This record gives sequence, structure tokens and C-alpha cells, in this order.
Amino acid sequence: MTHASAGSEHNQRLEFLGNAVLNLAIADHVHEHCSEREGRLTVMTNFLRSDRVLSEVGMRIEIEKELKLGNGVEVKAASSILAGAVEAAIGAVFERNGYEAARSFVEEMVLTPDLLQRAEEHQDPVTELKELVEAKRWKPASRGFDEMLGEKRVFYRAIELNGKAVLGMGSSKRAAEAQAAKLMLSAMNDG
Repeated sequence: MTHASAGSEHNQRLEFLGNAVLNLAIADHVHEHCSEREGRLTVMTNFLRSDRVLSEVGMRIEIEKELKLGNGVEVKAASSILAGAVEAAIGAVFERNGYEAARSFVEEMVLTPDLLQRAEEHQDPVTELKELVEAKRWKPASRGFDEMLGEKRVFYRAIELNGKAVLGMGSSKRAAEAQAAKLMLSAMNDG
């Protein structure tokens, strides 16, 4: 398997294919085996296909031994390089042996009892807040902005809901939104 850093003949197209097959196999599995509502299934699916989980899978199956990297490129423990290599492996299985073989590979490598348990326990404050707002038919106000602090960009997300206001911040829009949602859920629980 060749990483893009090692030359023009690399596995990015297999990563692309593997990512699509991975998403379908995970969605297939959670739809078939989990009785959770849609929002919860989305949280579980996002967790299972995350770079963090896929890099753990890559470490477990020692996929780095099969990787050809460019000079100066190193594989680190929670790395997108490992995640991409796992996706490329899924893509290769699909390309050579079809969907059922790729699904079996995903079930064996990614949908392990340990990872499924962690996915069930994983919390996503943004989804949780959205579900609460929808259930209560509340009308939140939300605004995002960013600024440069020295050489770093900082993102902010302000949420106002039922007389409570919070401000989340982070190194990305998603991180700021997650922090704001977590703060709002906490504020709602405090009364």
C-alpha cells in the first residue's frame, strides 16, 4: 500500500472507495442490529468511522507494516494515515471480492464488540441538543464567528435558548459548536 507522500502511484482512490463501502457497511450493521433512534444511530456511525477509531483498527492489525511512505513521513498512533490505510484496505477487498466480503472485513475489524460498546456509550452534545430542541419545539438563536489570535484562528459559537446564553470556542467550527452545545446542555440541566 502506497501513501500519497511516496509517489504518484498511491492508494487514495482505494481510500475513497473504502470510505464509501465502510459507511455503507456500518450503516447496514447499526440499522440491522440497533434499535436506537436515527440521531443516536448517526452518533454511533460517526464514532465508528472516525479517524481515531480507524487508526486504532490500523494499529491493531499492524497495517503500518504494509505502508510505503515518503521520506520524512511517520505513522503516529491516532493518525489519519492509518485511518486512510484501513479505508484503502476495505476498498481493495471490495474491488477484488465484492460488497459481502468487504462488509465481512468491516464487521470483523471495525464492528468488534469493544468498539460497538464504545459507540453506544459515545456522546455527541450537538446531536443531543438538536434532539432536545426538536422534541421541545424550542427556537434557539445561534451565531458563529472567528478571529485571529496571533497566528491562530479561534472559532466561536454562541447559543441562546430559553433565556440562557452560552459561548463555545475551539480550534475549529465543529469544536466550538460542540463546546457550546455541551455548555447549553449543562445550563439546561442546572435549571
